[in-house]
Amino acid sequence: MQNSIKVGLIGFGLSGRVFHFPLLANNSNFKLFAASTRNPENLKNLCPDIKILSTEEILKHPEIDLVIITSPNETHAHYCEQALNFGKHVLVEKPFTLVVSEANNLCKLARSKGKILSVFHNRRYDSNHITFKAVMNSGALGKVTYYESHLDRFRPEVGPKWKEGPQAGAGVLYDLGSHLIDQMLDLFGMPLSLSAALEVQRPGGKSNDFFSLRFNYAEGPIVHLRSSSFAAANTHRTLAFGTKSTIQISGMDPQEHQLSTGMTPSHAHYGKIGVSAQSTTDTSLTKDLVVSQGCYPEFYQNLAEAILTNVAPPGSPEVATNVVYLINCALESALKKRTVFTNSFDNS
Repeated sequence: MQNSIKVGLIGFGLSGRVFHFPLLANNSNFKLFAASTRNPENLKNLCPDIKILSTEEILKHPEIDLVIITSPNETHAHYCEQALNFGKHVLVEKPFTLVVSEANNLCKLARSKGKILSVFHNRRYDSNHITFKAVMNSGALGKVTYYESHLDRFRPEVGPKWKEGPQAGAGVLYDLGSHLIDQMLDLFGMPLSLSAALEVQRPGGKSNDFFSLRFNYAEGPIVHLRSSSFAAANTHRTLAFGTKSTIQISGMDPQEHQLSTGMTPSHAHYGKIGVSAQSTTDTSLTKDLVVSQGCYPEFYQNLAEAILTNVAPPGSPEVATNVVYLINCALESALKKRTVFTNSFDNS
């Protein structure tokens, strides 16, 4: 069994720099061996011994065990396929792909090659999600009748990043909607139907910067997921009604901000600031709830175990395929202004 997993990182933008680089550095199972980037000097300052290679060189390099793909969304499927065919394990940023047929083919290819394929749905490791899931599973809510979750930002001006451009896979639905839909699937499974509203609200916008998604379950809750680029107020992050109580979770998981400011996962305060939770019963008694600490490093530890011992990886590609499917259902619903039944939608 190998002791160190040599990593090739494709892309060193926000995702590569803020998330993957510090999380890799925090885990002794991984060695960041090479990267492709448009700004090699920035990466060399952080990691002087790293090899700067082209994407093509990383995909086929014989010493690389794991390829991490953080390039634009429209390139994910192509690079995943190449990496798997070159015998690499693969971790790809969300969204997995843009087309469900591509995602299905990649799942089959990974199985045929005997390689780990994982999608970086790291927000299952957010404090908000972990806390809510624990409360729901404890039975304290009773049967959940309504679940609402937001990932809002205050970014009233369009930025220069490709995620805000006109190309395929851009926009807040793919960017933040992927996370919210993945969390919903983790909690409740596949919905029966959905209706979606997508908007371009900012002047000069070229891709959606607002979405509102309503999901219906045959025997489950009504689910409302939302993201706005004009949310300056720190409103609740999660709201749920149940037959026994209501739960409200406020504040954002701090890990992204902490990593972006240079805090390492080994810091004493990592993951511990920013989130609060309250529960109110039918007698109007409100109490503070114990908030679970978020832990993105756990994703990478689980990934290491999957590669080293061949157990199931985090970021299941099959679940990530369902995320892509539901995003495409949402695009169809918004375009035709109608409810889409997920068991009849054709996204082949």
